[in-house]
Amino acid sequence: MFKKSTTNQQLGLFTTASSLMCKRESKQYEDEKEWHMQFYRNVTCNIEADVFRLKCYFL
Repeated sequence: MFKKSTTNQQLGLFTTASSLMCKRESKQYEDEKEWHMQFYRNVTCNIEADVFRLKCYFL
């Protein structure tokens, strides 16, 4: 039913995504003015984690 993947797409523990890019791409990836960095700061970082925390009432 399922086939085992032959390639490992997961990054190593000490590898960053920008180290796998060329110089131009990594510069754009790390630029604070790019939309993905603004989205991360303004949206992703402001999500309240408590809303998504599992509540266990059976203890």
